[in-house]
Amino acid sequence: MSNSETHRLAPILTLSLFLISPSIAAAADRCAADLQKEYGKYYACALKAQSRATQNGSGPDLRRCRASLEKKISRLTQKHGPDCVAEDPLAIVDVADECVQEITDLTTGIDSGPGPDDVSMCSSGMTASNVLARPALAAKNPPEVEAMSVTPLGNGRARFDVTFAETRAGQCLPTKIPVFSGDRREIELVSENGRRTFSSEISLESKEWQRYSRELAKASTASGPDSVPVFDGRVQRDRGVEPTGPITFLTDDATARPVALPLRPAIAPGIVDPERTLMVKDVLVVEDPVRTFDPCGPGNMPMGTPMGPWTFGYLMQEMVNQPSSGILPADFVLEWMDQWTTVQSVNGQTIPARVAMQDFIDRWLDESAVNGAPPGQLDLSIAPFRLMAIVNRVDLRENASYGGGNCGEGRFVFGLLNTDTCQPVPFTVIFEYGVNMNTCSSCKAYASDWLDLQNHPMGSPNYLDGLEALTHVFTDRNTNPGKPNGSSINQIRTNENALNLLWELREFNLENSGLLSHVTAKQNPIQALNNTNALESWVSTQLNSICAATHTVPDTFSASPFLAAHVPYNAGDFFDYPGSTASIQNLCARFELSLNSCSGCHARETNTFFTHVGATGTRPLGQPAALSGFLTGATGPNPVSDPVGVSAPRTFNDLARRQQDLWAAANVPCLPAMAFQPLRGVH
Repeated sequence: MSNSETHRLAPILTLSLFLISPSIAAAADRCAADLQKEYGKYYACALKAQSRATQNGSGPDLRRCRASLEKKISRLTQKHGPDCVAEDPLAIVDVADECVQEITDLTTGIDSGPGPDDVSMCSSGMTASNVLARPALAAKNPPEVEAMSVTPLGNGRARFDVTFAETRAGQCLPTKIPVFSGDRREIELVSENGRRTFSSEISLESKEWQRYSRELAKASTASGPDSVPVFDGRVQRDRGVEPTGPITFLTDDATARPVALPLRPAIAPGIVDPERTLMVKDVLVVEDPVRTFDPCGPGNMPMGTPMGPWTFGYLMQEMVNQPSSGILPADFVLEWMDQWTTVQSVNGQTIPARVAMQDFIDRWLDESAVNGAPPGQLDLSIAPFRLMAIVNRVDLRENASYGGGNCGEGRFVFGLLNTDTCQPVPFTVIFEYGVNMNTCSSCKAYASDWLDLQNHPMGSPNYLDGLEALTHVFTDRNTNPGKPNGSSINQIRTNENALNLLWELREFNLENSGLLSHVTAKQNPIQALNNTNALESWVSTQLNSICAATHTVPDTFSASPFLAAHVPYNAGDFFDYPGSTASIQNLCARFELSLNSCSGCHARETNTFFTHVGATGTRPLGQPAALSGFLTGATGPNPVSDPVGVSAPRTFNDLARRQQDLWAAANVPCLPAMAFQPLRGVH
């Protein structure tokens, strides 16, 4: 290795020695310190391999280094528990290898930059540049944008500048970032004058920029002053912000001066009609005679179209995809319902049976036999479920500007019926489908189609046809060939106390077997861990990520089950732990943990009485489903006093937040859409 190459690698070697310094362990969490040690050792091993390769004129052989790192990480999980390493160990090794490749590029002259400071920064973190190299990871956790601007250059051209926020702990940025514009062309952003600011020349003549300007102008003139609420995550922090005005760089008299772009356009809620675009619960839709079916219509007689495209039976039939799975749809549904009638075991926990489900199964089987079904077989065309709402959750999308991601979820909410009395019972079933679109342009078109629904009268043929076309995108078989049965379903959730006086939430996934299987309730610790030192111990290792709502509640912690297999809960439930009021950061973590859990979101943390759609999970015939104050921002439930009595009351108005988000998803061009930060919630 030449002296010049040794000089260029000195910062990395110095960093490696720093990473294995015992002082780290005294200053940081022991697990994190041990991880840093192993990363440092990996770099030392890689440097030796690279030095040998340079002398031999070959590429470095890192297999021994990789094997050693894998083995050490495995030992760390045994020493500190499985939660010590949040990612899969092999994925961590892959990330490390990519940063080592940056070392190789430096010594072989493949790339003249980054300079020593940049290399040190990347070596210490091994995350951000590698995240950006993986579109699926960048879509989930994109780097935070601090500012964006456009400088007109004339002839429809401009320079686009983006400045990223100070890197998070352990992050680094490469010198070039590929992103995608609305016409699916890749644009390379290049950092010339600093690590955090990237630029590229772009065209302003595309339709998406013209639409953005036009829609911003409409929104700003239609909104009054001080009309826009401000949201911090799910909480409405303020009202009184001016709406975002028209952008000026598309006008004829635009000068060559930078024009700042809004990171989050301030759009007043009234610009988007939530009842036609986000939470569709109008009776003209949920009782549409062509697309829905209800066994308990007027006079307790059936109404609608059996197996219409918005019926429970149709959705289950498409989900099982019998030609692909070989499973009879009736058996598929019966297998699912039978899971309530027997004791289940999930994640090391026992879930008691709720045997009252057998009454609903037997009733449905009897009615199926009368309708001509073979003995013991359910007739899905007369399923005892009433449609309550069709929900657009494009706000759950990932960031597709980097080439990966999805377009959120589409949902159907049903309520169970007692067909003996033709009365709804407190039992909701939510079908939560992923929207299988992984480009910014396709997601923008999908969001635009939802937004355009408000241009048609509720219940009109154009409205109903447009809504049906949108739902077929995610409900039909083979809409996601890479998932079981080719179905786009992400999960099915239930929330009920029809089978037992204690309310209970359950979650089901479609497995490779082709059947629905009972799984853990995501983001909800076991209820018995509430107010315990064990919960505090886990929170203390994840304070930053929980406060930022980027955490994932693990299956196990300290070798014991931690994530709930099911969620039995009461109206006053919220999550707390002994040290939750010890600091501002703990107060923040307690709130975000509780809000993002099933029981907290459906109970005291949001002043919700068990269900967000339908009064206790029911909808009377001929009436729209009631909505919670969490969704509507209604006074009474809002503002919500802090359950631990320390923080200020909080106001929720989630449909207003979703209105702003839908407008942005449909209108913001793909390049500035790189500032979008995914919600990362499950509710």
